[in-house]
Amino acid sequence: MKDQIVWRPGATGVWFPANVLEVTNRGMEMSLRLQQRFHDDLQVDGGALWTFTDSRDTESLRLVPRHQIKTYSDMQWRFLALQIGARYHGTQFVAEDAQMDPIFLMDAHVRLHFDPITVRLILENALDARYEYVPGNPMAPRSIRLDLSFSIR
Repeated sequence: MKDQIVWRPGATGVWFPANVLEVTNRGMEMSLRLQQRFHDDLQVDGGALWTFTDSRDTESLRLVPRHQIKTYSDMQWRFLALQIGARYHGTQFVAEDAQMDPIFLMDAHVRLHFDPITVRLILENALDARYEYVPGNPMAPRSIRLDLSFSIR
């Protein structure tokens, strides 16, 4: 690939765009999904996704994790659903001499559906991990969100 724009940290800590004249991008992705319906009211679903990325010019591109893994499991019984998910982002290259540590996150969702209303309670970053996708920009700690939606058909 030619002329890929990437973001690089400057001496003052401000990030700026830079044109990488020649970049090689390679990768592989595999996924698995299992689903089982036990009877009309109960369904269990689960899956996993693994991504391998090798993006480089003369060195690995910044902020591109080499490995990512995402998993989830979902159980639905009548109007009630529970979902648990986990995400792993591998080590990310930041500068010539710096890498960001791997990140492991877990989330959980509870959903109640009474047509046409859906209520979701979402727990994000359940393990309260301290992490950054971009150095110097910490992401939110554990949080709980309540969503209410109304469908018009």
